[in-house]
Amino acid sequence: MSINRNTHLANFIANFANLVRLPLPQRQPTDVHELLRTTERLLHVQVERRQICWHWELAPEPLIVDLDPLQLEQALLNICKNALEAIGEQGNVWVRTTANPAQVIIENDGPGIPPDVQRRLFTPFFSTKRDGQGIGLTLIRDILLQHEFSFGLETRSNGRTAFSIRF
Repeated sequence: MSINRNTHLANFIANFANLVRLPLPQRQPTDVHELLRTTERLLHVQVERRQICWHWELAPEPLIVDLDPLQLEQALLNICKNALEAIGEQGNVWVRTTANPAQVIIENDGPGIPPDVQRRLFTPFFSTKRDGQGIGLTLIRDILLQHEFSFGLETRSNGRTAFSIRF
């Protein structure tokens, strides 16, 4: 009975994963700085309500990358929402870009990620949130992998947790 149920559940999850496959990126030259500004505008009310300071350290020139703007905007939005949730209230988010190498780093000063959790973060359906479904970081991972961008999420020695994307 339980073997049957587990088999059905495994099949359901596999079928669900196939159903929600991301479309291939529709790449076009895109200003990453503009996507970051849009993300901040979308989260502005939440940022103000939680008394979180947003710090900008952008490369002096526009950061133009060949990517799917809708998919990357979704990834950036999820990354920033996770940073806000980690902070809770009265914290800081740093948004940095560099041109060489072309990358974006989003840091927060919320509590760090324990090493045992860090290893499991991009596992589908794994979540540390009470009502979390464990698909946010999986979606980010899938978007970045389809674009062939390298990325990482770690708590650094300065105590800040950083999500970095190298284009």
